[in-house]
Amino acid sequence: MPSPQKEPSIWNILAKTFEGHYIEKQSYHSDKADLRFKDFQILCDYYTAYRTVGQTTVQKTYTRMVCPYRSANPFFFQIYPQGFLDRIGTLLGAQDILIGNEAFDRAFIIKGNDPYKITSLLNDHTIQDLIQTQRGLHIETSDQHGIWEDKLPEGTYELSLYLEGALDMEEQLKALYLLCTKLLTQLLKIDAIHPIYYYSQ
Repeated sequence: MPSPQKEPSIWNILAKTFEGHYIEKQSYHSDKADLRFKDFQILCDYYTAYRTVGQTTVQKTYTRMVCPYRSANPFFFQIYPQGFLDRIGTLLGAQDILIGNEAFDRAFIIKGNDPYKITSLLNDHTIQDLIQTQRGLHIETSDQHGIWEDKLPEGTYELSLYLEGALDMEEQLKALYLLCTKLLTQLLKIDAIHPIYYYSQ
C-alpha cells in the first residue's frame, strides 16, 4: 500500500500563492518562502532562538518575515504589544512614540529614532488594523540579520515581522504578508528605504 501523501508545507503554499520560490529545509534551517514585492525580497521562515538563563537553555521558535533594504539615513523602530516582557533587544536612542490613535497607543509600545517618520508610517488605518489582528506581533527594523543572527553589512538593514510559535494558518500568514507589503509601500513613500537583494539562497 502506498504511503499517504505528505501535506505541502505552508511556505510552499505561500510561495505558490504569491508566485515566489520555495526553498526546502537545509540542515538546521527551516524551509522558506522567498517572495517578491515590487523590487523587494521577503523571506518567510521559522527560526528557533536559544537563550541561556542560569544553567538552563531556553528555546523559542518564531515565525518571521524579513525584508532586506538599504538606507543612507537609518530609521529604526520597534512596535510590540503593551505588557510584553520578553523583549529580544533594546533600541538605543529610541523615544516612546504616540501616534494619536488612543486604542492603538494603549495596545502597543512604539519606539523609534524619528517620531515624524514613525507617525507617517502608521498613519494608515489598514496598517493599524492589520497589526491589531496579529496577536503578539513584533515589528522592527534592525542592522542584524533576522533579528537574532549576524550583523549586516554597513548600510544594509532589515524590516522584520515575527510572532512566537511555528504558525501554519494560511489566512493569518497571508494577512501578515499583506501587512509587510503595506509597510514597505509606506516606507517607500517617506523615502526611508531602498531595495536590495543579498540572500544567496
